[in-house]
Amino acid sequence: IKGLKRQEKYVEGALGKNTFLPEDGCAFKKVKISDDIVLLIVDSEWYLANWDKNPTINDDCDIRTRNDFFKEFDSEIKKNRDKTILVAIHHPLFTEGPHGGNFSTHQHVFPNNRLPLPVIGTITNFIRKTGGISPEDLQNKNYRYLVNRLSTLAQESDRVIFVSGHEHSLQYFEKKNLVQIVSGSGSKTSGVKKSNNSLFAFSALGYAVLKVYKDGSSHVTFVHAKPNNDEIVFQKEVYPANKKEVKTDYNKEFPDTVKASVYTPKETRKDAFYKSLWGNHYRKEYGTIVAAPTVNLDTLYGGLTPLKKGGGNQSISLRLIDKNGKQWVMRALKKSAVQFLQINAFQETFIKEDLKGTYLETLLNDFYTVAHPYVSFVIPRLAESININHTHPKLFYVPKQHALNEFNETFGDALYMIEEHVGTSQKDAITTETPEEIISSLELFKKLRKNPKHLVDEKTYVRARLFDMIIGDWDRHQDQWKWAKYKENNSYIYKPIPRDRDQAFSDFDGPLLSLITRFIPALRKMQTYDPKIRDIKWHNTNGMPVDVFLLKSLSLEDWIKEVTYIQDNLTDDVIDEAFKNFPKEVQNKKLKKI
Repeated sequence: IKGLKRQEKYVEGALGKNTFLPEDGCAFKKVKISDDIVLLIVDSEWYLANWDKNPTINDDCDIRTRNDFFKEFDSEIKKNRDKTILVAIHHPLFTEGPHGGNFSTHQHVFPNNRLPLPVIGTITNFIRKTGGISPEDLQNKNYRYLVNRLSTLAQESDRVIFVSGHEHSLQYFEKKNLVQIVSGSGSKTSGVKKSNNSLFAFSALGYAVLKVYKDGSSHVTFVHAKPNNDEIVFQKEVYPANKKEVKTDYNKEFPDTVKASVYTPKETRKDAFYKSLWGNHYRKEYGTIVAAPTVNLDTLYGGLTPLKKGGGNQSISLRLIDKNGKQWVMRALKKSAVQFLQINAFQETFIKEDLKGTYLETLLNDFYTVAHPYVSFVIPRLAESININHTHPKLFYVPKQHALNEFNETFGDALYMIEEHVGTSQKDAITTETPEEIISSLELFKKLRKNPKHLVDEKTYVRARLFDMIIGDWDRHQDQWKWAKYKENNSYIYKPIPRDRDQAFSDFDGPLLSLITRFIPALRKMQTYDPKIRDIKWHNTNGMPVDVFLLKSLSLEDWIKEVTYIQDNLTDDVIDEAFKNFPKEVQNKKLKKI
């Protein structure tokens, strides 16, 4: 690490500040090139290194675990999925060179580039190709895992270009819906073998020129660098220009209300034997037809324009922006089973297209009925009574319409929740006083590590966490929080903004599901909403890492004060008011009683 920092100092001394990225030997850096192009710089050696031999590797870094790196990479891919994303990473995802197991005759004879060892060289290369001993070779277990995770996460965007070095050759791939450029070398060459996997492979000194145009198109040119003149040896269009074919023949007049359900009656119709095994959940509520007001996005909140697709582990959402620059979120009440499987079960393989329409997707769609489809409309009144920040979601039926433009293919003709986007553009929408800005959990963690003047309002956070337990919300990982920043004297105080209350009031009934959620450790956090929480520690598994990081100074008495505050303010009258926000067709007396 010391040597790397000396190198950084040398390069920045020659080229200027911020020319050596990421700094301090850390994992990741995002650089905005333009409104339509973003550069994600990945230090793959940080990932592949033996951290036990480099104990100070993360001392100056905000991202300190490999898992956090993948979360940040995933977040940036999703945030910028409407742009051209360039991923600069030293180790390529695909290669036909020595690091991919292909060796030249010279490398068989001179395996160490010094002594001629023809037979030993071939044996050495065979072991290297099949054993994955070196962390620098694609056959290595850690290298393969890195490639598979990045390849899968990058599928969330249609325009990702990986640009790499590592090999001393020029290569170009279009594979797994991704583009890989291996940019060559100016100092030496190594062997490369073109196969059906690559579109171009060339062993020579050279470089690649990548151009991205304002219309979204991109073009790469590979150049063989010769002593007297450079020679173009390969060129190709990488991505074509953006084409947004917009259908215009949608109805312009909509009825005031539309009757619809989250699932069709067929999707919720199960026989007695199936229910005896898997339970009833909230299947009835998913199949109940409710009356919802229709939405014309051209006029809602002064007019909303689609900005980009969103969505987390299971949500299907669209980000919208109004004429004043405020952002909103339109989230489908029907979740994506395939998206959930992709993120939680198939992290190294892209399976979204393969699973659509399968029995597994049908089974998982039914599993989602353990969560109440309309829970988000009850929580705000409950949270407001105990002074916890919240958004103001409203239920709408959104027909396909001209205002959705190219997003009509994926969105529309369904029930949606529309609410404020939890971000600085909507900082005046939260229930407490208006903050200076709103930041993510990862941004908060960075500030807390770097400056003691940045502090968390621990008491309000405890109150929010106790409220999580009261409503049975077990899914409280770091992405489920935003933070409102306030200036107090010489310090900055951050108050929590909980979001995404999808898992409140969960109902994991049925003997099979009851057994699964008791005996599989990863699922023990999933507990049925009852008057008594079955296991308080397992229930808080997802939230524990954030709790441990943020809660430093409170006593038992502080916790009891928050309990008392909730008991005094979360009254029967408040609960009655809150549950009136369920659509009248799915009023639930049992939940209110609990």
